Amino acid sequence: MRVLVLGATGKTGRQVVRALNSVDGVDVRAVSRSGGPIEDGTLVRFDWDDRTSWAPVVDGVDAVYLVDSQQSDAAQSMSDFARTAKCAGVSHAVLLSSRDAVVSHRPGDAAVVSAVQSSGMTWTVLRPTWFMQVFSEWDLFRDSIVEGRLVGTSGDGREPFIDTRDIGDVAAASLLDPERHAGKDYQLSGPDLLTFADAAGSIAQAAGTEVDYEQMTDQDFVAYLVERRGVGGPLAADLTQVFGWIREGRNAHVSDGVREVLGRAPRRFTDFIQEAAAQGVWAG
Repeated sequence: MRVLVLGATGKTGRQVVRALNSVDGVDVRAVSRSGGPIEDGTLVRFDWDDRTSWAPVVDGVDAVYLVDSQQSDAAQSMSDFARTAKCAGVSHAVLLSSRDAVVSHRPGDAAVVSAVQSSGMTWTVLRPTWFMQVFSEWDLFRDSIVEGRLVGTSGDGREPFIDTRDIGDVAAASLLDPERHAGKDYQLSGPDLLTFADAAGSIAQAAGTEVDYEQMTDQDFVAYLVERRGVGGPLAADLTQVFGWIREGRNAHVSDGVREVLGRAPRRFTDFIQEAAAQGVWAG
């Protein structure tokens, strides 16, 4: 079986590659915009903005892991790519969406999902919560933690952060057993509801340092992101909006998708931070 993984160097894509590579008889075609070597092989070049790169990556593929372009034309690009994949003989697609898309009802997210569901391929949609790895792999949060000051607007709102390794395991299972997972829309979360202040405190304890969580107003947070962290205005506004959903309690529930697919509980936040701290992720 040959499986195509888009965004193979991303937070979830590389975990999908890892999970697939642990299964005998699976040929993984890992692709990214740059191409080049990776730990378990070589990347094939794929670029949403270069349609000449599309047909070669889907040739001979049975199933595909999809991550959209995150651009304004993401839905149209996904629709066109899905059609290309279907015509090349790809039979099953697993799409990474988000649980935020469920609570926000953003039309762009729904359009991307619809593009895959109407492609003629069988499909599975994955809707994870915030990744645990935002604290260890995203410069914005990791650098703030190292500096001892994590900033946001989420207040006392709680989020069930999920380990990206669980997303990778669920995606791999869905790719390799289309008959079982076709037509499923899985909401995925970790087992623990945590505020950002809880997360900061747990990280501080594991890393042996001090990390305070500072609550800001939405307006001040946007200014902080743009002026102090170099975040673009649209991304700063989007992040502030998502923090607002957490503050409002829209995400304060756990989902059972990981157990439904894998037959086990998702990884706990405390286990994640202990591992990350032991690796020196937050060392100054």
